[in-house]
Parts: sequence; structure tokens; C-alpha cells
Amino acid sequence: MRKFKLFFSHGGVILLIAVILTVVFFSFYPTLHNDFVLWDDDFFLSKNIPIQTLDLEHVKELFKSTVLKIYVPLTMLSFAIEHHFFGYDPFIYHLDNLLLHMGVVALIFWLGMRLGLTAVGSAVAALLFGIHPMHVESVAWATERKDVLYSFFYLAALLSYSRYLAFTESTQSLQIKKQYRFLVLTTFFGFLSMLAKPMALSLPLILLLFDWFHRRKIGKEIIIEKIPLGLLIAGIALISYVAHARVPGRNIIEGILIWIWTFVFYLKQFVFPVVLVPIYQLPKPIMISNPEYFLSVGFFCFLALALIRLRKNAWFVFSFLFYFFSIFFLLRFDDTGDPNIVADRFMYLPSLGFCFLAGWGWMQLSEHKKARIIGAIVLLAIMSVLSIKTYQQCQIWRDSVSLLEHELTYFPDESIALNNLGATLREKEEYKKAETLYGKYIDFSSEEEH
Repeated sequence: MRKFKLFFSHGGVILLIAVILTVVFFSFYPTLHNDFVLWDDDFFLSKNIPIQTLDLEHVKELFKSTVLKIYVPLTMLSFAIEHHFFGYDPFIYHLDNLLLHMGVVALIFWLGMRLGLTAVGSAVAALLFGIHPMHVESVAWATERKDVLYSFFYLAALLSYSRYLAFTESTQSLQIKKQYRFLVLTTFFGFLSMLAKPMALSLPLILLLFDWFHRRKIGKEIIIEKIPLGLLIAGIALISYVAHARVPGRNIIEGILIWIWTFVFYLKQFVFPVVLVPIYQLPKPIMISNPEYFLSVGFFCFLALALIRLRKNAWFVFSFLFYFFSIFFLLRFDDTGDPNIVADRFMYLPSLGFCFLAGWGWMQLSEHKKARIIGAIVLLAIMSVLSIKTYQQCQIWRDSVSLLEHELTYFPDESIALNNLGATLREKEEYKKAETLYGKYIDFSSEEEH
């Protein structure tokens, strides 16, 4: 009887995962009909010579070179394998992105269970992550294979580390040997994650966060065990981050306001994913009297007070520290010509902490029968809205025209979108429309110079 219950329990978990992945698949289904877009897909794919031949010489070149000053050799190798067997068939690239995203969702479910969430709590966390509209950019954009690939190995590293932590209290020699196998495996997956995208630089910080969450005393031994991974990651990170090094602007106050605005921006987008575009513009003027900055500073102070007040709530602190540690390196404090002051894709993995917090919140709510019924209805409504929004957002990435016109709907003076859309229409021999866009591009560029 006990075996039957155990089997049923495992079967129920598998069924739960299957349902989640099915919902995720259909939410992102439109991406399978999407084309490549004139937004870095040319640099990473069509114009990227090393991925067009899968031999030892070109593979070596992938691991020795950068693309747009970003070192992502494992991602490039995945493109090279796809090109070798399927050429430049957009369906294959988008399908693999979606499958990787579904793999990430499955790993999130298991990681939630390892962290102490119930199966339903983990399901809430995994589904919220899986269908969130803010993640469309990372999945629907072929070039952003970087996000789903690095996140897959990043989560594999965290799962391995959670197994390692499970053995830390053991005194048996056999158990200790198993323990260090998982630590080695964590380092290996972390290394692969870093080869997929430099954002994996945050992994050692997140491992320390896991130590704190599991109530390990942070000491010399815990720091030492992470040195091999830290050295591997630091060496790879230098290749990309040196080329993209940022320095504070001349005005310290402006720098602080920009930093706080970027910090709050991702939280706002996660809670209210209404307007999602590939390029966001920094609000001007940069001063506290600007409502954008005033409200951001106000919310930042409120959040700081909330963290102090709820510092004993492990899940609340864990979720915000996970976000902060994993996105810290991308929070900006300068007003430069970089078009990606913020981007939806930067929130792909950092949003995970809030998804786990939602799963934990559901666990607390479900303890009360009446609240559980109302909560289930509200949760179903929210998930339905997010799924529909994601489905619609995927269609925006259908092709270059659809994507860039969407951008210009919200930011009509965005020079990159004007130029790229003009180039796309020129290739389609729609010369009058292209000429109009080029004219706007020149006008706006002239205004920026003055």
C-alpha cells in the first residue's frame, strides 16, 4: 500500500510537470512561426562566419572570439550545430529556444521542491516563470539563446549544490565523498553556464545565498569551497565585462537616480508587464522632480524598510537578494549611448526569486480553506492573463517589421528602430516608406547631437 501511494505521489508530480510544460508550450507556440529579426540576429547568425562550418578549426574560432564584444562560445556552438544540420531554418532555432525554456521551467519545479516548497507551491513558481510575458524576449528572439542556455546550466548548478548541501551534515566517509562529487558537478555546470552568457557571473553570490537560506554558518570553509568556480568565472567574465566596462557619470546625483530607476524598473515590469519593447529609453530629465525618478526613489525606500521589517522572513529576504545578486552587474548608473540601459531579457533568471516567493505565498494561503478557494480563482485569472499576454507578445516578434513597428509605437524617436526598419523595408523594395523612416532617423539624430 505504501509503495502504491509513493508511486501515485510520483505519478502526480510527473503529471503536474506535464501540465505546466503544456501550458508553457502553447503560450509560446507563436514563436515557432517567427522569422529572424534585424536586431542582432544578423551578427549572431547570418553574418557569423564561424558558425557556418562545423569543423575543429571553426569550433576553435568560436571559443577564441567574441560577438559584439560578448564571449558566448557555447551559445555559438549550439547555433553552429543547428546550422550544420538545418541551415538557417528559423523554425529549428525557435523550437530549440522553446525547448530549452521548458527545460528551465522543469528545473525550477525541482529546485523549488529542494528548497522546501510543496509540489503545488513549486508548480505555481514554475508556471509563473514559464508563462511570464517579460520572458518572451529571451525565448522568441533567436539571438537570446544565451538566456535560456545559461539559465539551464545555472539551475543545474543550483540543483547540484542543493544536493551538496543535503550531505554537509553527514559524518560518514561515503557520504562525504558523494558530497564533494556534487560540489564538483556544481562547478562544472557553472562553468558551462558562464560559457553560454556572462550573466552567470552572479552564481557564486547565489550559492552563498543558498548557504544562508540553509542556515549554514558563513565562514572560511564555505568561501574556500567556491574559489575554483570563482576563478573559472572571473577569467571568462573579464573577456566580456572589460569590453563593456562602465564608469559613473560626472554627476553623482544623476548616477544614483539612474541606478535606483533601473533597480525599480525590473520590479515594475515583473508586476505590471503591460508595455514590453526591445529598447527602452531613459526618462528625461534626470532629476528628482521627474515623476519617474521620484516614484522610483519612493518605492526603493519603501522596499528597504520592508526588508528591514521582514528580515526574519527567510523567503521574502531570499527572493529579493536573489534578484539583487543576479542582476546587480547590469544595474546602470550612467547615461551613455548604450541603447540597452534596461532590457526585459536581463530579468529572465533574476525574476526567479519572486516566482519562488509566489509559490511560498500560495502555500501560506492554502492553509486556510476559504482563502484557498478565493486564492485559486485569483491565481487562475492571473495565470490566464499572463498566458494570453505572452501569446500576443510572441506574435510581435514575428518578423523585423512587426517588431520594429511595435517599438516605434511607444518610442517613435528610437533611432535604431527607425534605421533598422528602414533597411528592412528597403530590402522589401518599399522605398518610399524606407525613405520616410531614414528622414526621421536623420532628424532625430541631429536633435540628439545638438
